[in-house]
Amino acid sequence: LLSTSCQDKALLYEHSHFQTELSIGDYTLMSLRRSVIAVAAILNSLENLPKDSLPLNERIRYAEVISMATGLDIFSPVINSVRIRLLDSYSRSSG
Repeated sequence: LLSTSCQDKALLYEHSHFQTELSIGDYTLMSLRRSVIAVAAILNSLENLPKDSLPLNERIRYAEVISMATGLDIFSPVINSVRIRLLDSYSRSSG
């Protein structure tokens, strides 16, 4: 689906995986479905890929496919609040 380099795919995976690992230690996220956390982590990671590695229209299409596949509204307040929490955890852990 993504027409990006193997290196960028690996970066997307690593950042998403790291964020989902961080979510394990966040008690407020425990009650959420794992798919919500995973989608939030993937969206954060997509947003942080180098701008020249994946065109905006492909990022949008990838997000749409994720939304359709999971049945989640990627613009919902829940997804957005999880994204913010994950980014906060990520920034605290990264120094």
